[in-house]
Amino acid sequence: MPVYLGHLDALLQPYVRILTQEAIDSRIKRFWRYLDRTLPDAFTHVNIGPADTPITRAILRADAELKQAAPNLTFIYDPDVTPDDLLLEVAKNICECSKPHISHGPVNDKIFTKGRYGIVSCYNSLPLAGGGSTLVRLNLRAIAEHSASPDDFFTRMLPHYCQQQMAIIDARCAFLYQQSGFFENSFLVKEGLIDADRFVPMFGMYGMAEAVNTLCEKAGIDGRYGKSEQANALGYRISEQLAAFVENHAGEIRLETARDAPCTVGNKFRCRYHSGRASAVRRRAGSHHSSAGRGAASPALLRRDQRHSNAG
Repeated sequence: MPVYLGHLDALLQPYVRILTQEAIDSRIKRFWRYLDRTLPDAFTHVNIGPADTPITRAILRADAELKQAAPNLTFIYDPDVTPDDLLLEVAKNICECSKPHISHGPVNDKIFTKGRYGIVSCYNSLPLAGGGSTLVRLNLRAIAEHSASPDDFFTRMLPHYCQQQMAIIDARCAFLYQQSGFFENSFLVKEGLIDADRFVPMFGMYGMAEAVNTLCEKAGIDGRYGKSEQANALGYRISEQLAAFVENHAGEIRLETARDAPCTVGNKFRCRYHSGRASAVRRRAGSHHSSAGRGAASPALLRRDQRHSNAG
């Protein structure tokens, strides 16, 4: 299944200029049903916004009426472009069908080049003509459960499993870029649809809420994630330590393409909360690959696929 179908209102708008809004609504509704029946996976994602166009409104109306799981939808919001009544319509849709998610466009524009990225899930944004070369997630809840105390969590356990996760990222990227032959042989590369330099490794985590609650219990703190300042302070501390770890290791993982050219994709870290979990996205400045053999990680504490954890 394709993960990202594109910025559909911008893609389709040039082709509907002679149509009435009623005709556009009818066609978009049929198109929306077609997507659900041919790509029945909620990981299939569409972007709309920030501008107010007939296609944007038609997609919102179809999504609210049909209430389909697929395709998933993100509205890119820009306070300088998006009118208030369109944002209100987006909010009403969320009440109707739990979509669209809202992404702050100007923030992502600073991380990427404007118009050169896609929101490919409810919280992941990746470069266009590229994507995620790998995604590995730390199970923060399990790490907290295996820690003797909050101090043990921050000084010993979390740093250890961050290193283990980085080793997995190293090994996966080494295989993808140096052994698999994907970027040398894929028709997607040969036809210019994707570029190796537009792919980024992703350093993720889940179980933030449960980890914070567990650490509160171990410390004797009468607080819960999202409901007390002490608990929230632990959550911020976890995020800050993870951000520092990723930034400090940004030049450590080195990838080498077939052209011996550096993979330049920026050097950014973001941590976004979603239903009590957080996802940190590691974006690494281009360089060349180093050894990844730094030991195995516990499968209980590292999640190696691209599925979510439903925290809370």
